[in-house]
Amino acid sequence: MSRIVVADDDAGVRGTLVALLADAGHAVTAAADGERAYSTARSEHPDTLLLDLDMPKVDGLEVCRRLKSNPQTADIRIIILTGHTHQNDRQRSFQVGADEFLEKPIHESALLERIESGS
Repeated sequence: MSRIVVADDDAGVRGTLVALLADAGHAVTAAADGERAYSTARSEHPDTLLLDLDMPKVDGLEVCRRLKSNPQTADIRIIILTGHTHQNDRQRSFQVGADEFLEKPIHESALLERIESGS
């Protein structure tokens, strides 16, 4: 079992991901905006952060940059899960430290495989 934070401003997406991951036996916390995602990741130090790019308050790129630049949180695995499909979004995500970049929609089995391969 791994500890996962799901950060997405879309309540439906967030709820689906939380249910999927919890059903698979993971301990899951949800965050609806970038500010909450950042503070939750700092306080709970999850194994993985599933992070949307388009987030209110603080965008996903900035959350990723802050976490990866802090030695206390740099080891958190960050998987960008977004509807942004432009190559520059992918490139910018890796430049700020993202470990993986997945485009929405993603099949549930593929996401679980990615999560479990890194835990």
